[in-house]
Amino acid sequence: MIDFDATVLAAGQAAFGEAVTYLPGGGGALAISGIFDAHWQEEKFVSGMSVIETRPVLNVRESDLPRPPVQGELLRIRGRLYAIAEPPEADTVGDIRLFLRLANDAQAAIIPAAPAAP
Repeated sequence: MIDFDATVLAAGQAAFGEAVTYLPGGGGALAISGIFDAHWQEEKFVSGMSVIETRPVLNVRESDLPRPPVQGELLRIRGRLYAIAEPPEADTVGDIRLFLRLANDAQAAIIPAAPAAP
């Protein structure tokens, strides 16, 4: 059987991934790679009407994390602080999709600001 994570997901992260700081609920920080889409769109049907929802999404490899992420944990992407907005969606081959929202003021206050670029 093919190791999809090692062959496909690793190559995708190498080609399209970018540096992300994962700030798990237990403290500390972990540098990981993620494929970020600030304007991911999903079509939903509500009362027979089509609704397009746009929100930030990050795809990460499950093997890059010490444990599965949970709703409310924080990530720093492109200098902005995001929170995981809803339960992560894991597929069966090692990819996890994280639906994000900008972190609120209370969350941002407990996380030190990213260092300024020289």
